This record gives sequence, structure tokens and C-alpha cells, in this order.
Amino acid sequence: MVEYVFGIIFSVFAGICFNLVPVMQKEALSNMKHEVSFSNMKYSLKTMFRDRKWVFGLIVGLLGVIPFIIAMSWVGISVVQPVMNIGMIVLVIFSEKKLDEKLNIWSKLSIGLMIAMPFLIWLADLSNAQCNITETSTRNKIFIVTGIILILILGCSILAKKYSIFLTGVIGLFYALGAYYMQAYMSMIAISGYDFIQDLDLIIKRAFTDPNIIMANVFFVALLIFNGLAAYTLQIGLQKLPASKCNPIQQTINNIVSILSGILIFEQDINNIFFYGVGVAFGLFSIFMLGSYQISHTSNLKTLLDEK
Repeated sequence: MVEYVFGIIFSVFAGICFNLVPVMQKEALSNMKHEVSFSNMKYSLKTMFRDRKWVFGLIVGLLGVIPFIIAMSWVGISVVQPVMNIGMIVLVIFSEKKLDEKLNIWSKLSIGLMIAMPFLIWLADLSNAQCNITETSTRNKIFIVTGIILILILGCSILAKKYSIFLTGVIGLFYALGAYYMQAYMSMIAISGYDFIQDLDLIIKRAFTDPNIIMANVFFVALLIFNGLAAYTLQIGLQKLPASKCNPIQQTINNIVSILSGILIFEQDINNIFFYGVGVAFGLFSIFMLGSYQISHTSNLKTLLDEK
């Protein structure tokens, strides 16, 4: 029970850190004279790392990784991901005051539902990961789901060429992959008889000798790659979209996909399906509301520019 409570607390702290990042980096990205993309990745990274505001945002994000990892080891992916939504309160406040981003009543309602989502997930009382990650069937599930999500990412990337809002799908899905490979890493560590926090020195020492730790490290490399791709795509999204819409949508997509993978792959049990179902419904409805508003706004803006 103590670990569960502290897992929730650490999740909230991580969520606050992760939601401060886009506010800090949006300002720096808005002042850049070039468009961030994968084609000019080297130049874009150089420009970003030379900007103090952007670097400070990166540091805050890295600080959030510590409580995130601890929370993942204690309560699992299906609890951590939605609880981090509480951090969106900070995002909305700072987006309006610091970035002067105005939200209409429907946008505020959508974000409010996103914030309410973690409380419903908490009431759903999900268990920690129950699966045996060493089994071939479990690993096959991981690779199959990875393939499906990568296909969805490709689809969102194509749609994003016309509607920038679909960048949030690319970002959220990449982060979801990173999250459940993190869960795979933590599960492999736990099933091998190690406590991630207490036995960290042993895990490092046996990184190339223990077969299970070697497999865990493969998952770790995968999560670094997917989180890196998500973080860079987030910069592209923040340059083209308001932070108060980009981050809530990508985070909710991340949450829903992560939660589903936690149930399907890591066999986290749902003790109250009603609260869980309502929570996920809130998330999906919110994505639709914010996404449809942004598509409408983009289309109207394009029409005005064409008329000029």
C-alpha cells in the first residue's frame, strides 16, 4: 500500500515536470528562424542546444525521468501514465500566462476531462504487471504490438503533412512505445530477482553476464530510441501547434495506448471496469474535441491566407 501511494505521488511529480517542458521549449522554438524537421535534424539540434530556455526545459524533463522510473517500478504502466495527466493543470496555467495561448470553453472542458481521467483510472484499481516477460509468447506480443503502433505512426505522419494536429499522434504513439518498453525493462529486472532501486549496482555489474539483464538492456535501448524520436517530433509539433493543445492530446494518446498495452501485454488486472471504461472514454472524447477544433482552426486559417 505504501509503495502504491508513493507511486502515485511520484507519477504526479513526473507529470508536472513533463508538462512544464513544452511551455519552456515552445518559447524558444517560436523564436527559431527555421522550421524544425528530420531533414535538418543536425542543424536544428545545434540551434536548440544553444538556446538557454530550451536547454533548461530539457533539464526539467530529465529530472522528471527519475520519479517516473521509480513509479513505473512500483505501480506499473497502466497507473503511472494516466496519473501524469494531472500535470496538465500546470501546462494550461502557464500556457495562458506565459505563452498567451487562449483556450475556448470546449478546449478547457476537453483538458478538464483529460485531468479527470487519472482519478477514474485510480478508482479502477489496476494491479501491477502480472505476466512472465521471459516467456516467448509475451515477447511475441510486444513485437506484434510494436509493429501495429509503428504502422499507426506512419499513418499519422502521412496525415500530418496536411493537418499538423496529427503530429500529436506520432508523438503520443512514440512515447507509448517508450513507456511500454520501459515496463518490459522493469518487468525483466523484477522477474530476474532484482529490485531496481536497491540492486542497481548489481544490475550494472551484470549488464553483460546475466542473460536476463542482457535482454532487459535490449528493451532499454529500444525505449531510448522511441523516446528520442518522440522528444524530437515534439519539437516539430510545438513549433506548429499551441503547447496547450499539442501536449494534452499527445499525452492522452500516449496514456490510452500505454494503458491498453499494460492490460494486453503485461496482464494488469482491472478491478473496477466501470471507472476504467469511463476514464478511457473521457480521454477519447477529449482527443476528438481538441483535435477537431485544431483541424477546423487550421482549415479556416488556410482559407484566410488563400483569400489574401
